[in-house]
Amino acid sequence: MSPSPRTAPPSTSSVYTFVEDLRAEGVERVLDRILGTYGCDTLTVAAAYHRARDVTPHGPARVTLRRDGAHFPPPADLFEGARLTPPVQPGADREPLRELRHRTAERGAALHGWTVFLHNTTLGLAHPDVTQENCFGDRAAPADLCP
Repeated sequence: MSPSPRTAPPSTSSVYTFVEDLRAEGVERVLDRILGTYGCDTLTVAAAYHRARDVTPHGPARVTLRRDGAHFPPPADLFEGARLTPPVQPGADREPLRELRHRTAERGAALHGWTVFLHNTTLGLAHPDVTQENCFGDRAAPADLCP
């Protein structure tokens, strides 16, 4: 008896995006382009990200200044007693990720997220003792948190 042929998993293609870009351009317009024009079946969004200055050719401004923080309000007790608490992005209380999950599901698309918590200028400047220290004892990179 010969082994049964293996079937390849369905192909998945995704575009990485940011909540700020979805807000600026409009969720429906972005989803139309990514899921329709580009033919992708997945959207991957930055759920928590770091400060950055990015070129944004589709946005109303060609450069977007991003802030440190999460685009979701963490449960109130999650960081209880912790010294470091990730900043929360403006507008996180409107739950943009929940809305995006509903909108992608309506279109039959998957939604993935990624987070960056150990690259955070806001926390590094407030708590320099938790940033990386070089061989000279300097803490010159406030965004580089060291767990």
